[in-house]
Amino acid sequence: MNARCVLSNSDIICEESAILNFPAITIGNAMERPEAMDASTIVMTGLEPEVVVAALKMQNSEYNKKCLATSPPPTTKLKRV
Repeated sequence: MNARCVLSNSDIICEESAILNFPAITIGNAMERPEAMDASTIVMTGLEPEVVVAALKMQNSEYNKKCLATSPPPTTKLKRV
């Protein structure tokens, strides 16, 4: 469940990403279960490479925000000597 993103052309990935709450990108122009996009865990890109790359960057950015939000605060400060 620590994947930055799952890239797939399968319709099943829509359900899996919604149920297991992991970020995913589906490559294609249609999906069998568009309600999965309402869960905000999946992005549909189409077939253009530039759009797929942009979606990967967006998902990576969201992953980084999530990691920062869940990281515990540092307990000690480093001192320069």
